[in-house]
Amino acid sequence: MAFAVWIPSRRSDGALSDPDSLLQEHALWHLLCALATLLIWLYYRSERRIDA
Repeated sequence: MAFAVWIPSRRSDGALSDPDSLLQEHALWHLLCALATLLIWLYYRSERRIDA
């Protein structure tokens, strides 16, 4: 999803490139990346350790 937000906002005249908007595309991109990091961390934390 973060990549999908980034695509239209790459250019200054993009669909999500309104500097006066409350929702900035770059901030949304950061939030989605943070969410992905949290979900990956929760997944790794749920894995069980295999003792050899």
